[in-house]
Amino acid sequence: MEKVYIIGTGPGELEFLLPVGKNIIKSCDIVIASSRLMPFIPEGKKVIRLEGKYNECLEFIQKNASTKKIGVLVSGDPGIFSFSKKITQMLDSSQYEIVPGVSSLQLACARIGLSWDDLSIISVHGKSLRGLAEKCEVNKKIIIFCDNKNTPTRISRYLTKRIKGKARAVAFGNLSLPGEEIIKSDIISLAKREKEWKGLWLLLISK
Repeated sequence: MEKVYIIGTGPGELEFLLPVGKNIIKSCDIVIASSRLMPFIPEGKKVIRLEGKYNECLEFIQKNASTKKIGVLVSGDPGIFSFSKKITQMLDSSQYEIVPGVSSLQLACARIGLSWDDLSIISVHGKSLRGLAEKCEVNKKIIIFCDNKNTPTRISRYLTKRIKGKARAVAFGNLSLPGEEIIKSDIISLAKREKEWKGLWLLLISK
């Protein structure tokens, strides 16, 4: 009986894919992944591209989970804001195995030497910022997964109007990739920053 392997590919750079994940990808009958994760897949491997086909991919996984060795690639670690959640909710635990990866959150904290065992983790990807200020008020450290709309500048502008004091902020962009950026600042300064925030960004807010 085969399984579905949900494999975390890390923050972006190929070297961050763990050897166990690399070996499983090689042995899979078919791999499901988004276009930006194609570099992690060996040439000649049968691939289903995920973009715009989320429901179709879930149906395929459900129908073939026991007869084909399916690899599903997700960026970062499968346990953090990942497509893996839809798969694990759909299948029995005996039908899948999660292969962890290095998340951008882990790498962000490592880059600045920050312990993250007391860190509150939030995603505003495709979401409203409502309630974010209250979360920042009750947590000493909070890291936010941004998107193309909810950028570090937009989030900082929202927060400066709603929380007291000059909270520190660090923005992490495209970690591990050639265009990696780390901007150490505060929410007042970031709110005034005019920048095109391309790629994946995280924003750390601390008091």
